Amino acid sequence: MRAVIFAGGSIEDYAYTAGLLRRGDFIIAADSGYDHLKKIGVKPDIMIGDMDSVSGGYEADEIVRLNVMKDETDTEAAAAIAAERGADEILLLGAMGSRADHSFANMLLLKKLSDMGISACAANEKNEIYFLDKTLTLKGKKNDLVSILPLCELCGVTTEGLFYALSKETLHFGAARGVSNVMTAEECSISAESGCALVIKSRD
Repeated sequence: MRAVIFAGGSIEDYAYTAGLLRRGDFIIAADSGYDHLKKIGVKPDIMIGDMDSVSGGYEADEIVRLNVMKDETDTEAAAAIAAERGADEILLLGAMGSRADHSFANMLLLKKLSDMGISACAANEKNEIYFLDKTLTLKGKKNDLVSILPLCELCGVTTEGLFYALSKETLHFGAARGVSNVMTAEECSISAESGCALVIKSRD
């Protein structure tokens, strides 16, 4: 099952965002993520949060109210309940915005989901962001940009389907060598022997 979590960050193109949804998706609104769902006319299966930032009223098949004094963000809580309900794939929408702390926390949430065995992606109109542990295969279009951003020393990196090929090489944390590679086909793969990274597929 795929769960789609709407967080309270920025969404600029609602038609594009609505087009990412599939029949059968389990839809979760994380607090003010409900406002985005309201704009595309979708009622969530679950509304979860401390409800401190959602505007106006809200409606969902199930409402989970969290205490304002908590140790996790509303989006992290939404991901936890998605996992509890059996999601093996999660798409995060509205996960990036003006709050850099929440944006970075949501990107790092991809690591937690990977550790749980859940395939996860945070996306907006221009980017898809994934967590790389050992191997990752991306589908897209020729000339899509792919950047590998190490979160530590990323060793034994090998790529296929990217213009600037790597073969058992090391990408160093803090260095920009992995930025702006280019897909040469509709699929590419990245593997690493040790370390982890965020991988971002972008389009202009």
